[in-house]
Amino acid sequence: MKSQTTYEWVIEDLDEYGDIQDTSSWDRLSEIPDLRLNDTGFDIGLMKRIGNEDIGEQYRAYAYIRNGKLGATFDDNSEVPDRFHRELARFINA
Repeated sequence: MKSQTTYEWVIEDLDEYGDIQDTSSWDRLSEIPDLRLNDTGFDIGLMKRIGNEDIGEQYRAYAYIRNGKLGATFDDNSEVPDRFHRELARFINA
């Protein structure tokens, strides 16, 4: 079976040391309850997963929102699709 790429928005709850304590994920930013981009205590990012049903998840990478902007690339240096930059801009301007 061919590998597929899927994307999810993630919120990582952080402790006082910046360590991830919990992670939640959503298909769209608009689905996240009470999201305020300037709050502290969490990171918001886009997760890219590659895998398939036969062998499961093979790989994942992250791009984070910093200063109201989503990174241009994931942490593996692959490009973040434009549709996610547009989604964030619509969310901020809503």
